[in-house]
Amino acid sequence: EDLFTFIKRRGERRLRVITSETTLEHQSRLQREENARRDRPPGRKGARVYYWDLVEGIRVRTAVGRSNYEDIWERYGSHQRRYDSVADEWDICTDLDPHDGPDYDDLDSDDDYDA
Repeated sequence: EDLFTFIKRRGERRLRVITSETTLEHQSRLQREENARRDRPPGRKGARVYYWDLVEGIRVRTAVGRSNYEDIWERYGSHQRRYDSVADEWDICTDLDPHDGPDYDDLDSDDDYDA
């Protein structure tokens, strides 16, 4: 299954799940969506992150590993990251927006000091 087929399938599932949410599930999902809008890597107990690695010309969804979230987050633009609030998972891939990229202005740098 390729990236866009996966996203389409997940989107359809998301709509089915949302229509049958309890009030508590609805509130939890909305809170997760609010957290995702902050555009920061999830914490240790937050959402899982998956990177679509290119292996022999095919994109393969691979778990990033919590200790690597911040590193991979900084290498991709906000339009190259997609959040699924029902699954509580992020998918990261340049194919989501090939023209996007990291915002280096937002990254902390040791070079940003007045001499």
